[in-house]
Amino acid sequence: MNRHGGIKLLCIDDDVLGLKSLTVLMQTLGYQIDCAENAVTGLEMIRAGDYDLVMTDMNMPGMNGLLLTQEIKKIVPETPVIVITGSIDMGDRDLSSAGHPDCVLVKPLDLHEFSEQLNRLLHREALPERD
Repeated sequence: MNRHGGIKLLCIDDDVLGLKSLTVLMQTLGYQIDCAENAVTGLEMIRAGDYDLVMTDMNMPGMNGLLLTQEIKKIVPETPVIVITGSIDMGDRDLSSAGHPDCVLVKPLDLHEFSEQLNRLLHREALPERD
């Protein structure tokens, strides 16, 4: 049974193995997912498609995840963007202002946190208040 109906995701990553792994995971969870192996192709797909959420790697040749997010937000400002990285300071994870990712997750992904953030963004829930 497809638990997430018509929710369509786009994953942009130059790591083909990572794309395959994420595709299998997202399909197992019941999401529709398209993939792009670089930022240029990803932006073309965003212009041509209708995605509910975009996930991208931070470190890619040509355009990093933050620059790509800025370009995505110019095209589809309301579409949430998750940036996944292997090298970020935990203190730099709150980047959610205009042109910045809606969420930054650190590799290896914690599947519980990933699922929570995905659900929060797809349902447009606000971040909980921090003390």
